[in-house]
Amino acid sequence: MVDQGRLQFASLRPEDAPLLDALDLQGGVARPGEGDLLAVLTRNANPSKVDAYLERDVDYDVSWDPSTGRERATVTIRMTNTAPVGQVPDVVVQAPVGAPAGTNRTQLSVLSPLGATGASIDGTPTGIGTQQELAGVLRHSVLLDIPPGGSRVVTLELDGTVGRGTYVLDWIGQPMVTPGRTEVTIASSGDPLPTPTGTVQRTFRGDEDATVTVRTSGR
Repeated sequence: MVDQGRLQFASLRPEDAPLLDALDLQGGVARPGEGDLLAVLTRNANPSKVDAYLERDVDYDVSWDPSTGRERATVTIRMTNTAPVGQVPDVVVQAPVGAPAGTNRTQLSVLSPLGATGASIDGTPTGIGTQQELAGVLRHSVLLDIPPGGSRVVTLELDGTVGRGTYVLDWIGQPMVTPGRTEVTIASSGDPLPTPTGTVQRTFRGDEDATVTVRTSGR
């Protein structure tokens, strides 16, 4: 459970930090130097266990200028609620007050060093809250309901600056019952990338950490 990141601790006592670090229990998130970082986190806002039936896929489309480090990116998160209403005890899929049985109220957060320039839910623009995290990472958050048997798509537009010449992305996975898929596509708006298509694409499980490194043909 510790290796998978499913068991973690936080302490308000600084003297506890060395032990928690030695046991790999703190689960801290830090930006890789001047590189990029992405984590998509879902938290259940229901008084239930309905999040066990949440399925999630993430697409991260990046446009990066190697000469300046300017990055524009789009995060697309598709969430599906497969809660089997009527097949499990009501307490398992209990909904928030006023919502249909099995509704999943989700606090969705995206961690990134990039600023958010826009967000939408199912194509409709929405507001989003942003907080400063440690190590120069921002947390962009939105609250939404996903009906049983339904899907919602959240899109977030990001803009900022990362390293020049070499692009590094750290994906921070979140342990889930259903791990889902994460697909990253990186294109250069300057010097071409050394691939037949001019882009770099990586796909990995959403619950596992991963690193993507891209260099231009001149590096």
